[in-house]
Amino acid sequence: MSGDVSRWRNRIVGYGEDDPAELVANDRNWRRHPAAQGTALTGVLSDVGIVQNVIVNKRTSELWGIDQNNETLVDGHLRVSLALSIQQPTIPVTYVDLTPSEEADVLATLD
Repeated sequence: MSGDVSRWRNRIVGYGEDDPAELVANDRNWRRHPAAQGTALTGVLSDVGIVQNVIVNKRTSELWGIDQNNETLVDGHLRVSLALSIQQPTIPVTYVDLTPSEEADVLATLD
């Protein structure tokens, strides 16, 4: 990672709500959540509700090549999976716009 640590760029480009069935899982997502975590999250979502948006990368950079503009999840794969299992009509989304290397950094650090 590089950059001026005294100033953080805001990479958020929008907010919205999407049908979970329209959200594309990131094939570079390496996390696999244990069943117990899915059960716990299901309980919290049922009891409390949604308190955090999933994150979708818009991928507008030409560095994406053939994947340019293919919006892909960066965070929230388990929440989307659980939303699909109960046919949740929409889920809140934060949209970001990251290059391939930036997306890899985010995937490696967000949990």
